[in-house]
Amino acid sequence: MTEAEEPAAQADTTQAPITAPAPTDTRTAVPGALDAVIEMGAALLGLARLEAGRAGRGLLWALLFGIAIMVLVASGLLLLVALLLLGFVHASGSLALALVLTILVLIVGVWLLLRGLRRVLRPLTLPATRAELRAVLEPLRSKPPA
Repeated sequence: MTEAEEPAAQADTTQAPITAPAPTDTRTAVPGALDAVIEMGAALLGLARLEAGRAGRGLLWALLFGIAIMVLVASGLLLLVALLLLGFVHASGSLALALVLTILVLIVGVWLLLRGLRRVLRPLTLPATRAELRAVLEPLRSKPPA
């Protein structure tokens, strides 16, 4: 290397000094961040409160519409039973026989509905969980106390 190249080589190997980022004042940064988090939490809580209110109103309307549908279905079934009774009276010529047949049809219908309801409600008793719990507790029950 020549003398002219030495200062150029030295210039290439020197780097600019690394400077640390300016320290932030924690007395102003932390409360500011906490205030931002509190504001965000308050906004989310307000949104959740509005959503819960809207969901409650929706549930109330669904319940009211459900009741209206049930009233319409019940009145339709009542009309169907009345027509059935009228048909039995017309076919048999006897009001007593028509009432007995109508009551019999209603009893069979209610029995079928209750049977179906019992079948639908059976899983709500958690039979698999109860069987597993019995299987776990059985050795404890049969083991004599020490």
